[in-house]
Amino acid sequence: MNRRIKSKSRFQSYQQLEAKNLLAAIYHNPDSGILYIAGDSGANVGQVSVSGDNVVAQIDGQSYSGASDDVTDIIFIGYDGNDTFTNLSDLDSSMYGHLGNDTLTGGGGDDNLVGGAGNDTIQGLDGDDRIVGADGNDTLEGGDGEDRIFGTAGTNTIYGGAGDDTIYGSEDADEIYGDAGADKIYALGGDDILYTGTGGVEGGSFDEGDLAMGHGGDDEFYGSTGLNIFYGGDGDDIMVGGSGENRMHGQAGDDTLTGGEKGDYMTGADGDDTFDGRGGVDYYNVGDGSDTIVYSQSYVPTDVHVTNNGGTAETRIQNELVSNATWVQFADRTISADQAYYLTVDETNFSSLNGYRVSSSVGFVSKPSDLADFAYNWSLQMASAGTLSHSTESDRASLYVGDRSAVGENVAMVSDTGQSDVQIANYFLSLWQSSSAHNSNLLNSNYQEVGIGIVKSGGAWWATQIFMG
Repeated sequence: MNRRIKSKSRFQSYQQLEAKNLLAAIYHNPDSGILYIAGDSGANVGQVSVSGDNVVAQIDGQSYSGASDDVTDIIFIGYDGNDTFTNLSDLDSSMYGHLGNDTLTGGGGDDNLVGGAGNDTIQGLDGDDRIVGADGNDTLEGGDGEDRIFGTAGTNTIYGGAGDDTIYGSEDADEIYGDAGADKIYALGGDDILYTGTGGVEGGSFDEGDLAMGHGGDDEFYGSTGLNIFYGGDGDDIMVGGSGENRMHGQAGDDTLTGGEKGDYMTGADGDDTFDGRGGVDYYNVGDGSDTIVYSQSYVPTDVHVTNNGGTAETRIQNELVSNATWVQFADRTISADQAYYLTVDETNFSSLNGYRVSSSVGFVSKPSDLADFAYNWSLQMASAGTLSHSTESDRASLYVGDRSAVGENVAMVSDTGQSDVQIANYFLSLWQSSSAHNSNLLNSNYQEVGIGIVKSGGAWWATQIFMG
């Protein structure tokens, strides 16, 4: 039997398809309540608003209107192009600009705004927002609320706005403004300019202050009202305190620290640093390096306290000199540390006292004028009488002002054998340190104030320390 076998040839044909772009679209998921708004490769313009009881969305000719109760969140995806999207509602939104120079504006809810590549402009407005610039030179603004802002990459300009914000720059040179609220600013890298703004609580804790932290670049810090806390990191940093309370830590590098009109605390660490406290009672920890203290206000009643990096050689000056800085520059002259013997004897005793307290983990004491006057007059009275004596409660009655309650007193007399003022001042301190009763006054943490009066009469020195707290 003959069989005929038929063979079939199979051919595959290909048709070239025309490239097409996806169109902008709006989709509402009734199960999740999420309203999706997607752009295309063009420059999309869209917005969401509330009209009466409805949520209304628009993007490039596409529109949506639905009951407000059915919409819980908004997600905008921009894709390519320079997109503009605005949330005019109080709904929480997430926006992703992707490529292009996008403009994203949040609403009254808690928004998550991500610019993507390109030079983006992003505003959070109300709510506790998360803002990410991503690549490009972005302008980011938190607005009201406690926002988290990330510059990520590029040279960014960032504004925290109102609220206690946390701001991260990039590895490039950023310009960051904390604005109102107790903000935390982290530069991350580059030569940055940081403005803490208002909102820090004077005398407050670390969390209540405006914090700005540099990194590896030559950063600039500018404070405002309230509590300003600066950490320079590596690099040659410039710090300018505000009108509030300033705590500045230059860290590594040759830093320039300038305080404000109120009391400042400045730490230099490594490098050749320059300090200028301006007004108030200022504390310097000069650290290593050849440091300079510039006293720009000449001969006004301002107190300055200086310690070395270990905190054990504290020196107090009152528009005069310090012994452990390389140079001290006033508005009208510059003097070397070797000239520190021009300090008055009671000032030297005060300096040594605070150095002793710091090395013993006890805080500084201040020296108000009324206690200083009392101690001076009591030493004069002992010198006139020619005998040591302690003051009585009646003698001290005028000193009990404000919260003062506790009191302690050290007195001493030594013969004049030609010692220098500095030697006499430190000798009195060593005498009191050698007595347990007197030493307990020196290191009593309940005492926050002291008056010191040391006078020379005839062939003897007479000294009084009056402590109060």
